[in-house]
Amino acid sequence: MVGECVPPPGSGRQLAGLPQGVSSRYIRRSQVSCRDTRGLGIDLNAKTKTPLLAACRDHHSKIMKGLLSALVLLVALSSSTGKPEKQATQKLKRIPQTLSRGWGDQLIWAQTYEEGLHRSKSSNKPLMVIFHLENCPHSLALKKAFAENKEIQKMADEDFILLNLVFETTDKHLSPDGQYVPRILFVGKSSPWPYGRTLGISITQIPVLTADLLHVSPADPSLTVRADITGRYSNRLYAYEPSDISLLIDNMKKAKKLLKTEL
Repeated sequence: MVGECVPPPGSGRQLAGLPQGVSSRYIRRSQVSCRDTRGLGIDLNAKTKTPLLAACRDHHSKIMKGLLSALVLLVALSSSTGKPEKQATQKLKRIPQTLSRGWGDQLIWAQTYEEGLHRSKSSNKPLMVIFHLENCPHSLALKKAFAENKEIQKMADEDFILLNLVFETTDKHLSPDGQYVPRILFVGKSSPWPYGRTLGISITQIPVLTADLLHVSPADPSLTVRADITGRYSNRLYAYEPSDISLLIDNMKKAKKLLKTEL
């Protein structure tokens, strides 16, 4: 029934019109309503009608307040669940790698030359190999400039497979003009004859084209140290200094471009 009317709790007084000896607190809630009281023989005269209707209105008011509170809570929950969390949209920060050795802690670095070659071939990205020493002032200066340059870090992260080494390898193709630090080499698809252009000699001056002259990697003959991407020093072709950062950026772009044209 709508609009239950019951006396206030604890009230034991006799309501007018109730049968003799029947207390209002013994009347079940379903027995008394605003719309149906005649069946109980209750006469809602002026004395009894007012308190019953007041109790009715009070009960209705409590129900409406409860429904309103539930509605407000439901709206609040739906609006909060509909908004995506900021953490879900933010890019997770990478854990700094010890293999970076300070050249870019947020970059992904290969551990060995063989691993770098494999990842370069499978991803169709050029491999950049950096030779340096921890106690070399020239290496430390170049490392600082490399790590602080945002454009280099962005290209290195998105377009290159990276490897930095603090020791010389047994692969002589990684030291085509000597073992010195710091030096940066780019490894990519084998080009027909880049070495002659670098040294200013023609192919007719070389009687036999060997793998050594072409710097072809024995681990993967399809990849080679690019002799057409060098620094500005004729006696140290792959050396860079902090002042050569703009040239290094251009060479990185060149390595990307050459790889795309040779695929």
